[in-house]
Amino acid sequence: MQIKLFNESLTTRFNTLERNIKSKSNSFYDSYLDLLEATIKYFLDENNVFYDDSRTCGFLVKESSIKDFLVNTLKLDDYTYNKLPDYIKKCNDHKHKKEKNLGIDSVINYLKVYYDLINYYIDFIKGVRVEYHAEYFSSIFGETERLNNEYREEVSRLKDELKESYENNKLSKSDVEQYKSLLSIKDLELLNLDEQNQKLQAQISILKDIKLNSMEEKLNKTIDMLNNMQDYLIENRIIARRTSKLIDGRDITDEELAAERIKMEGIKTESKPQNVFEKLNHQDEQIDDISQKLEGISIENLYTLAKRTWDSEDYQTAQKYYNHISLLNPLDWEAPLYASLCNYKGRHDIYFWEDSFNQVSKIFASTINYINNLDIPNDKKEKEMSRCIEIMKDYMLKVKRGFFENIGIFNKYSPDYVCKVESFFLTVYSHTKEINLNSLIPFRVFLAEECLDLIKRTGKTSSDITKDIYMDFVQIKDKDFNTNSSVFAAPKK
Repeated sequence: MQIKLFNESLTTRFNTLERNIKSKSNSFYDSYLDLLEATIKYFLDENNVFYDDSRTCGFLVKESSIKDFLVNTLKLDDYTYNKLPDYIKKCNDHKHKKEKNLGIDSVINYLKVYYDLINYYIDFIKGVRVEYHAEYFSSIFGETERLNNEYREEVSRLKDELKESYENNKLSKSDVEQYKSLLSIKDLELLNLDEQNQKLQAQISILKDIKLNSMEEKLNKTIDMLNNMQDYLIENRIIARRTSKLIDGRDITDEELAAERIKMEGIKTESKPQNVFEKLNHQDEQIDDISQKLEGISIENLYTLAKRTWDSEDYQTAQKYYNHISLLNPLDWEAPLYASLCNYKGRHDIYFWEDSFNQVSKIFASTINYINNLDIPNDKKEKEMSRCIEIMKDYMLKVKRGFFENIGIFNKYSPDYVCKVESFFLTVYSHTKEINLNSLIPFRVFLAEECLDLIKRTGKTSSDITKDIYMDFVQIKDKDFNTNSSVFAAPKK
């Protein structure tokens, strides 16, 4: 949880405390006492309350002038005030080995008192309270150990998958050297859990690269075999290129398609026209059969690998997988959609995200239109659109969650960022309005709800959201919103 306290020193101390919670470390008590003492001294310094800096925190909170400041000026309730010396004593007892094990109950109770303390001060200075989420701290308790186990399992799994290739000298020389350079479990045990996790994450990245290199080599061999199906391969390349351009929002004309075809050799005019879906279904069967039987690579396996790397936020690798899928299954919309979105995932600065929404909304619109125009039965089209909606919802919810998790940073460096998020939701909503598919109805409700929630929680409204649009959103779902609010943009002429 990213929390910014009254100054950088306190924030750093809080981050140390959080790391100890994640590690389930008894150092929690030391870091809690350090944070509590520094916080109280900050309050006293800011309000010119004299104290003896050589005295311990336990003495300070009982000193009459400081007690008067805490109880009568900050208005601490009896429970919160009395818990301060109580928890200070327990933290000191821990130093003398009287309290050996850190439990989640202690974490929750200690932090509740700390949050109450700082919120009393925030009320005093008329600031915005910091909300206490006990469930968050419960969720991260022991997280470092859990992650360590997950990382170890992932390394073990990847090594097992590469074992045959390594033992049979099927890896490249550079990949073999990388494989040999990995730390052994024995060496890892010499490190603390945080250091182990850093090393294990690095190992996972290396092993994934080796696996991708191995997969790419197999794919290249498979593609060579597919060259024997020259007409099919050419058709696939052309259709894959067209599909990808449609998904990522770029237009491709009939002339460009013809130019693509001219660039490839050996094109033969088919004497009998064939429905493009029948043709691609036939191609998929043959291509997938070759990849499975000759090289052990199926499109299903590629999808699994691509989704796994996407979920682990390894977007560069995921994009490579999805690009391979686009070649083998050229009419599929999912692979080029994910491949396009990979360009807008990962770590970037605020200004990148501001500029990304326009392009991502075009990608979504192109994908929705592409599915809507597919020449397939309506029930299958609804299923395809439902799958697409889940991908879009996941992306948009992460955008919204990312904003609130870093709201302080966004408000400081990009005060209008939330308005751009609202416009993003509105633009996607607008793209769905003219398409008559049942699966889009709950999606429109979702978009309206999420946009209204952004407005309600931030008090800011994009200039793109006029009162008429706002009322449209209210009528769709949320009848409790105040429709007389003054936050609406002026109606556009």
